This record gives sequence, structure tokens and C-alpha cells, in this order.
Amino acid sequence: MRIDFHVHPLEPRNLEDSRPLFRMLNANRFEKWMDSQTLSAEGLIADMDRAGVDRAVILAVEYDMDAPLLRVRNERVIELVKMFP
Repeated sequence: MRIDFHVHPLEPRNLEDSRPLFRMLNANRFEKWMDSQTLSAEGLIADMDRAGVDRAVILAVEYDMDAPLLRVRNERVIELVKMFP
């Protein structure tokens, strides 16, 4: 069994909030890569299936930080676990 022990579920609204940071860091390639991703719970499950990952430990980041892309509240983690136990 493969377990990914460090997963931040990425969501479209967090990507939008992160665009100013990407531009400030001149991270154009990363921004283009993020635009190509399916940012959803279903997209995460599909990525895990392609990589042969059976389980994931989802990390919530609830404090205000300079990387809005990683912001995930505990309540969202609970929703994801209920959707994909």
C-alpha cells in the first residue's frame, strides 16, 4: 500500500488568490502548470490513481499566510474525507 503523507488539496479559488504571489516571484512556469491541473477532490483522486497512491494524509493550513494556495480549513478536510473515505 502506498500512502502520501503530505497532501495539500488545491482548489481553484486558492489558485486565484495566489496569482499575485506567482507574479511577484516571476513564477510564470508554475502558474501555467497550475492552470493545467484539475483542482478538485476528483482531480486529486485521479492523480493519486495515476501515481499508484492508495491513501493520502491531507494537511489543513488554517492560518493567514503568504501562500494562499495552501490554505485549507479543517472543515474542508472533513468534507473531503466524507466524499472519499
